[in-house]
Amino acid sequence: MNSKQKEAAEKQLEMLRSNGVKTYTIEEAEASGVALATYGRSWLPSDGEEFELPDKPLVCFYKRGKSNGVKFWAFSSKTGWDFFPIEPFAASPDVKEERDILCESKITEQLTLRGNGIDRVRILSTLKAFKVKVLPLHGPTWEMKEDGSRTRIPDAVDKKDRAALDYYQILV
Repeated sequence: MNSKQKEAAEKQLEMLRSNGVKTYTIEEAEASGVALATYGRSWLPSDGEEFELPDKPLVCFYKRGKSNGVKFWAFSSKTGWDFFPIEPFAASPDVKEERDILCESKITEQLTLRGNGIDRVRILSTLKAFKVKVLPLHGPTWEMKEDGSRTRIPDAVDKKDRAALDYYQILV
């Protein structure tokens, strides 16, 4: 990371902190005891988007339904310095053949294993830079019940009208 990027990152962080965003090191976040989401799609990366992580990874929590999600601090080739949710990188298709395609990237395979957001940021922070490849595969569908709750219906190769869904592979 060059000095201009570091300076821009510090300015952006200071602005976020002055607006009440609390930042944590991975160790501080892990010790906080905040309940974390294991999956979510509140932000989606773009195909070819490149990320660069600072030497010392920073995270912040955000509200995600009944629990919290984790965002990691990085420089995006599309939007500059910001916090990005780690959860989209945790999504994995139900069909094994599609899961195998996604997990051709070993780092993606590690991120899709069950764990929490801090675990995933720790894995991601072993990289200093990465690029995202969007893979159009298939995902589960959801059935709405009369009481307003939803039931997840897993994807299957023989299922009619499979739900198209993008997944995100990390290339090093």
